[in-house]
Amino acid sequence: MIKKMLAVLLILGLMLSSFGCSNSEPAANGSETEGGSEPAEEISKVALVLVGPINDGGWNALAYNGLVRIGENYDNVETSYAENVPYSDYEDVYRMYAEQGFDLVIGHGFEFSDVSAKVSAEYPDTNFVVVNGANVGENLASVSIDNGQVGFMAGALAAMLSESGKVGSIGGLEIPPIVQMVKAFVAGAEYINPDIEVVTAMTGSFEAVAECKEIAVAMVADGADVLMADADQSNLGAIEAADEGDVYYVGVNADLSAAAPDTVVTTALVDGGVMFTYIYDKFLDGTLEGDYYNIGLKEGAAALAPWGAFEDKISDEIKADLAALMDELENHSFDYQSLVDDVNL
Repeated sequence: MIKKMLAVLLILGLMLSSFGCSNSEPAANGSETEGGSEPAEEISKVALVLVGPINDGGWNALAYNGLVRIGENYDNVETSYAENVPYSDYEDVYRMYAEQGFDLVIGHGFEFSDVSAKVSAEYPDTNFVVVNGANVGENLASVSIDNGQVGFMAGALAAMLSESGKVGSIGGLEIPPIVQMVKAFVAGAEYINPDIEVVTAMTGSFEAVAECKEIAVAMVADGADVLMADADQSNLGAIEAADEGDVYYVGVNADLSAAAPDTVVTTALVDGGVMFTYIYDKFLDGTLEGDYYNIGLKEGAAALAPWGAFEDKISDEIKADLAALMDELENHSFDYQSLVDDVNL
């Protein structure tokens, strides 16, 4: 046992020197009376594991904001996160949090599916959740925000805005949730305009800003007048290409309009705060099960960002048509998912 604990401490020390790891104090601590008759309330410990930095303005940032939301909105909770975790350290980080007695460990991304399945089986007293996960188990769940709804919204708006009849969609690492988002974009565009041409590409990375820009520049040169990218930090390359090419950019996940307010029309948002509090509520009331949870517009986990600089530039007709489509998506008035599944990239 002593050797095991020493190993854990050694791993922790090595990891802290190689990637960012931070803890926060409990939002509110129970306290004992002077006579000690009133025991302290139990504190829940929640950890978040990230492949990228919390300040990427995209995928990792929205997860960090979700963790912050838990710390702000709930009493007696202690939060911690590890950012920029390389693949070789996934398992060590998971074991570190389990050994430290964390109640809930959230891996933000499909990449954590396999390690979560392995480690969760060894630590049955810890609850594990993977965002966009591929596996579930007795103490392992997956949560996702409906990529079908989010991508469909973005693709539909792109088709409404396009004058050339050609739009472009770029994904990052070719993993199921990214592929799903790109396919949903295609389905949404074709739903609005069956004759539209949608060109797609994958960067193969979430940090390839230059490569993403190169792909986007080529799309614009080939006639695409609206772009979308779902590639984390790489999105900035696509936004820059759209800005320089004087074409529209429609975002997904996080609002990056500040990077180019006269180019980013709006964003089909993913709300990490809603997603994380949804899971944390289930953990608190004991209803978190080893299952797949998919939430979206109905739960407030997906939404449309403000129009910003485009408030007076986008026609009332387009705004009304998009709002009506979002209502249909929320109410599942048509089988949008089958349209997404039928797309071949």
